[in-house]
Amino acid sequence: MSVVGWPSKLRWDQFKPLDAPPAGASIGGWTHADPDASIHPLLAPPQVFSIVPDAKHKTQRRFVNFNITVKLDSLDTWVVKDKQSDKLLKHEQGHWDIAGLVGREWHRRLEWLRAETDDGLMKLARDTKQYFQSKLDSLTGQYDDETKNGSEDHKQLEWNSTIGSFIGKHFLCVALWFADEPAFS
Repeated sequence: MSVVGWPSKLRWDQFKPLDAPPAGASIGGWTHADPDASIHPLLAPPQVFSIVPDAKHKTQRRFVNFNITVKLDSLDTWVVKDKQSDKLLKHEQGHWDIAGLVGREWHRRLEWLRAETDDGLMKLARDTKQYFQSKLDSLTGQYDDETKNGSEDHKQLEWNSTIGSFIGKHFLCVALWFADEPAFS
């Protein structure tokens, strides 16, 4: 398994019910935020892994036996009680699925990393964490901007279809959204 915690279907009982949005919720941050709900998926780096010599290039080191974890930040995942709807949950599911797909792509990148030293490999891993967190931030923002936080039905359906096709193909080619970036799949 490469990604722990995803894929999975979101349920409203995973969201903290609130009477009103928290102060500043409409400001956003890296997470999705709108007046009705907010989901904050986290990408957690491998906690257990092995570093071994590469079979082809004996002087190179690589990661093996590791997972990326996708989880919800329970303190920052909430819904206004009277705003729960299937439509809103489907929109939040899109955020969750984007995080899972980016997590899977991060796992692939870590599998491909090579360095001459363990320290060098660990530095590359930290750099990829920042890179993929930035990717997640950008995609999440783009998703909300284009769908108007799920209120623009046509755009939401387009995103649902795109996300679904990536899940169905078992890969995420982030370059479709960022033409200046190389594809990783």
